[in-house]
Amino acid sequence: MFFSPQNFVDLAGQRFGRLTVLSRALDAPRWKVRWHCRCDCGAAAIVWGSSLRSGGTQSCGCLQRERVSRSNATHRLTGSPEYVSWQRMLQRCHDPNSNRWRRYGGRGIRVCQRWLGADGFVNFRQDMGLKPHPRLTLERIDNDGNYEPANCCWATYRRQARNQSTTTMVRYLGKQQVLADLCDQFGIMVATVKYRIRKRGMSVHDALATPVPMPHAGQFQPGHPRNQHA
Repeated sequence: MFFSPQNFVDLAGQRFGRLTVLSRALDAPRWKVRWHCRCDCGAAAIVWGSSLRSGGTQSCGCLQRERVSRSNATHRLTGSPEYVSWQRMLQRCHDPNSNRWRRYGGRGIRVCQRWLGADGFVNFRQDMGLKPHPRLTLERIDNDGNYEPANCCWATYRRQARNQSTTTMVRYLGKQQVLADLCDQFGIMVATVKYRIRKRGMSVHDALATPVPMPHAGQFQPGHPRNQHA
């Protein structure tokens, strides 16, 4: 289409992505219009009006360079412990073919938008930091909450196991508590307390507080270390 006063659109002063249009560039062919622009990074650029309006050009080129740099940074870290944790998190929450989907994505657990997409891993690593120790895992503080910065931390397998939906909860001192935590406090094995509650009908308080008698030689003691399977 040839340029004419009828189809001319003045873009001066408008913003397109990181670009602010300053004035029309007069060196363009008469059937097209180019514009002098200033990028947010401070660089100058001359851009076709059609590219500005279509969204094809949104910076002087710095935006694409940043994207390439982030992509390269991600690629260099694909074998890192943090990347493995991030990838597994995505799989169990967003891949129905994952063998852990039922316990995560299947019950509505999702990954926050900030940790998704092209910049997802970069943002995840920035928010979570380096994995402090190889034996730590990514844990959600609220077991029913999503994967997001405020609800995630690096934790031991033992702590994470206690936050699973299968963890045994009991009512003690008027509130729901993790049985394993209570057993640690009382210095008694979980198996012993479960046996007392289920088989002997003891209350949670009595099952925790009653001392474990030392068994006689050869006597079976539910929950005693000698009777625990490896």
